[in-house]
Amino acid sequence: MCDDEEETFSLLLESSDPNVRLGPRSTAQVFITDDDECTIQFMNETMIMVVEEDIDRQITLCIGIGGDLILDREVRFAVVAEELTDIPVDQQALSGVDFMFDPIIRVLRPPENQICFNVTILGDDRQEDLKMFNVSVFAEDEELRSSRAEITVAIMSDITQPPTLDPQTPMVEFSVDVYSVGEDAGFVEIVLTIFPAPNNTEFVHSVLFSTADGTATAPDDYTAQVDTSITIEGNSATVLVEIVEDNVSEGEESFSVLLTLPVVFQRVALGEPSTSIVVIRDAGDVFVDDTVTGDPFFIVPLSLTSNSQSDSFQENRVALCYEIHGMPGADFNLVSDICTSVNALYSISSVNPQLNFISDIGVRAVDVSGNCVNIRVNVAQNCTPEIRRGNNDITVLPRFESGGISVRKTGASVRISVPNCANTQLVMWVKCREVDNQPQLRFDITRGFNLNPTSHGLLGQFWNIPVTVTPYTFPGPVVYDLQSQDLYRVDILSPSGSEIVRQFVAEFSRLPWDHNRPESCLYAGDQQGGRTLEFTSPNDPVIENNYRLYKTGGLFSTGFRFSKFNETICGSG
Repeated sequence: MCDDEEETFSLLLESSDPNVRLGPRSTAQVFITDDDECTIQFMNETMIMVVEEDIDRQITLCIGIGGDLILDREVRFAVVAEELTDIPVDQQALSGVDFMFDPIIRVLRPPENQICFNVTILGDDRQEDLKMFNVSVFAEDEELRSSRAEITVAIMSDITQPPTLDPQTPMVEFSVDVYSVGEDAGFVEIVLTIFPAPNNTEFVHSVLFSTADGTATAPDDYTAQVDTSITIEGNSATVLVEIVEDNVSEGEESFSVLLTLPVVFQRVALGEPSTSIVVIRDAGDVFVDDTVTGDPFFIVPLSLTSNSQSDSFQENRVALCYEIHGMPGADFNLVSDICTSVNALYSISSVNPQLNFISDIGVRAVDVSGNCVNIRVNVAQNCTPEIRRGNNDITVLPRFESGGISVRKTGASVRISVPNCANTQLVMWVKCREVDNQPQLRFDITRGFNLNPTSHGLLGQFWNIPVTVTPYTFPGPVVYDLQSQDLYRVDILSPSGSEIVRQFVAEFSRLPWDHNRPESCLYAGDQQGGRTLEFTSPNDPVIENNYRLYKTGGLFSTGFRFSKFNETICGSG
């Protein structure tokens, strides 16, 4: 642990023999000192050589905690780039001419162990001699003894040729030719290996990592990376690539990952394979959608217990499916967590006035600095998001990055990522589409689901909740026609799994109505998420209590019966 304080415990001698006399040293105190040296440092090599090109390019630098120590508190530090004045003038790289970097202040928070940022190398078509500048890190906490707190960046003309590598130069390569990952995994781990192991541990070896589209494309299927600097310490390194769920049954898709050497004077070379394939397997997710008949339809993957029984579906691919028709002109809460709230505005269909659809999604989230940010996506604006931070004016823009909150518009879709009180990154998509000539929104949660048992809302109440599913035989005649007689009893358990809180019957369907989705659907709650018409017992509501209790006072209102959102975190925002 980083910066543990000195700890002590006592030793005591005792005797039940009255003839034994204890001396003055019958007690002792043992002091445990922490000899781990906690340092904040650059994770790159101390000298980085880059090739100047005709256009501007960026290099990635990373700062973290040295060794294998675990950070147990926030660390605040500043990073500055400085011109070198103690070398010949013709070798001095100048800010604004050769490089561009404004001083920054960053905060490293547990469980993170490093933060990366970019420095811009300004391009031109001139042939120049080698030029250098320094980048330094300064920790606000004086107890953090900075090691490797300064690196030198050397810029060379692009006509300079690299020297011939020594035959014993370590080779960096991917661990396998093909990586495979489920679409619901959140990310894929890419392992890099180095061989032979470097015999000079004084240097940190690095390569550049990039992705390339195949049948899987960024940003719809994964988050692209371009020339990400990867530091290799020891014999291997791991790169995480974010995988995005898209609710479309596409079968297997794939994209490529590749390695390149970013610097002229390298201490490593590329081995084979330096290019690999990542295969994405289809998986389920959670979303609110409108079927072709118009009413919002909820699909939630279930966390089944080991007591569940099924002959019809794979237990890890079954979802609970239910409808909430709602009320036109009313806002309903979909997700309520301590630091994240999502509401949906129901509107009357212009195609069929008897049906409703979702026209607006409002996300209220807390950034890492405790500021509240409101994000609105409206179908009438073709999913161009509106962002309001605190009491600032509303801004309409396709991209927003601040305080751990990311909003990115791609085509008619908006990806929203929020820190959710730093417990887990919650990733959501809002997609504009047209069904039966009715423009409407589709809301998806693709990452962070089933992780926080304090959540509530029409969707959020099923987060991390154990569910037991067992076959059910209907004891009497069916009141309404069913698509099949493949029925299951669904037991919604308490977060601890110790008691049943709701119990009802659901009808098994391999496809949830008109959605071509990979997981099976247990359809229930055809009356506003309440009791199903077909059965008399067991027949508790699918959602907790009545859907009207999830109605809020507006698109960003966080107050309703089951609200978990803590408005006091936002301060005046």
